[in-house]
Amino acid sequence: MKFMKIAIIGSNGQPGCDLVKVFTSSKQKIVPLTHADIDVTKFELCEKVLKNIQPDIIINCAAYVRVDDAEENADIAFGVNAMGARNIAKICAELNSTLIYVSTDYVFDGRKKKPYIEDDVPNPINVYGNSKLAGEYFARNIRKDIMSSGLQAFLEQREQAEKAGTLW
Repeated sequence: MKFMKIAIIGSNGQPGCDLVKVFTSSKQKIVPLTHADIDVTKFELCEKVLKNIQPDIIINCAAYVRVDDAEENADIAFGVNAMGARNIAKICAELNSTLIYVSTDYVFDGRKKKPYIEDDVPNPINVYGNSKLAGEYFARNIRKDIMSSGLQAFLEQREQAEKAGTLW
């Protein structure tokens, strides 16, 4: 079994913290990265940090999540959620690392009466949703092998694989 090195950016936020807990129980090498370790808005810093780690997988959970404040601070929201996602995707391409980009249901307008799926047409209604959608577009354009939005499905598949003994 090949052990993989997994960098989790935004490891002190809610999804990042949960992922660190989930992966810590696996046999993979986990590298949790907080904002103090890496600022996704600074390309050169990200490049230096991630080249030093050489991860097989990068899970980008970094986000400006202050939904209401994003309306007044669109530059910050787009800096982190869009340009930061672009920076990480470009570095993943350089390192040939797999990218998992954690997005949000805010890319949808909430009008659908059933749960959304990744193929649904996005229609964000606020700056936060638009900034995360821009990050998805950047990441998908740069890394064609990206996994996006489906964090819950990813965690469920991982749990099933772990129970079946087929996890990586």
